[in-house]
Amino acid sequence: RVVQVAAGALHTLVLTEGGAVWSWGCNDDKVLGRPGAETVPTRVKPFGPEVKAVAIGTGSSHAAALDSTGAVWVWGTYKGREGRLGFTEEMKWAEVPVQMTFPEKHGRVVRLSCGFDHTAAVTEGGGLLTWGCGEIGQLGHPITQVRMRGNRQRAIGLRVHEVRVSAREEDATGRVRKGAVAVDNVFAGGDGLWVVTRRGTVLTSGLNCFGQLGIGDLEDRDTLTQVPELSGQGVVQIVAGGHHSLVLTEAGHVYAMGRGDSGQLGISPAGSKLPAPNSVSLEPRRVTLPEGKRAVQVAANSSISAAVCADGSVFVWGTGSAGQTGSAELDDAAVPNLIATAKFGGKRVVQVSCGGQHMAAITAEAATPVAAGAAAAAGSSREGSSSASGAASATKPEPSAKSGVTPSAKRSRRA
Repeated sequence: RVVQVAAGALHTLVLTEGGAVWSWGCNDDKVLGRPGAETVPTRVKPFGPEVKAVAIGTGSSHAAALDSTGAVWVWGTYKGREGRLGFTEEMKWAEVPVQMTFPEKHGRVVRLSCGFDHTAAVTEGGGLLTWGCGEIGQLGHPITQVRMRGNRQRAIGLRVHEVRVSAREEDATGRVRKGAVAVDNVFAGGDGLWVVTRRGTVLTSGLNCFGQLGIGDLEDRDTLTQVPELSGQGVVQIVAGGHHSLVLTEAGHVYAMGRGDSGQLGISPAGSKLPAPNSVSLEPRRVTLPEGKRAVQVAANSSISAAVCADGSVFVWGTGSAGQTGSAELDDAAVPNLIATAKFGGKRVVQVSCGGQHMAAITAEAATPVAAGAAAAAGSSREGSSSASGAASATKPEPSAKSGVTPSAKRSRRA
């Protein structure tokens, strides 16, 4: 049974209940993590005896998995302005999974998330690690610092950046102080990075040319900056497309920010179902779902957005040129459009993922637990740009009998 799906630019990955990763789609940059047929779901090489994957994520041309020991595996390649960054000077891509190396002091990785061409992880001690392309600040490091230190390391793996997260938060006495804080979750999406601290403060960095970071302006950030509108709101998930972002809160509310001229914000002029030309939101704005609908998961990519509700229904909005919105006329949708359950065989949806020009969903019977089901896919398969990402955040891995020490490890203003 499939428990997680991650749709990338022109490829799809799924994770099974038994901890196996399967892939299919375009393999030009080795993002499938294995040789062989592209159009047939095939298992990615296992990470080791009795080692199971517990979470997966994918970007434009790279993919990553977190295993049951807290180790991170990556394959494919990362790209920047000048092309492939690769892993070392000799290895421009990894055709099969390779293990990242992290400083021993960090211990196990418990969260993992992929953007277009960068990856982020949270350790059990609340540390933040990032690697990949950092040309627009999406690694949470000043760009000059990333360049001076280099972005590759010897041996397997890109250079891993240890990001010091600092925020203004109340201490135990109720006083507001600024200092180093522990990270609870991280969301790498599009060309951005969002961090949620253990006290619920949200910080962000990366590309912001349409206000997609949600900080109220159009300036890119190369260091983590607090997002007042989201801090303390119980943020549980943040995803991003090419130039827009979605936020999900504990209350089941969905907020959108950034570019919206294809309807991807889900916010249209009063009484209109058409996207507003040049629509931009510099701060998070509430997406209105039908009364009684509570979102439990969101997804985004390119110019498309989606939300899964607690009752198993799924809403999609944004560009419909490849049929993603469920419209037979391939129309864009400026407000959330309910996808008929008949399209999913009458079953409820428990997770959805948006690829570059396709979508994939996990379905389940009405009485089946959320983390179970089968994957279904829709949309076009190979046409169009490959500069898109599916971002997924990992859950904490199950306890392992092994040591708790972690095994050692474009700027593209997309139109």
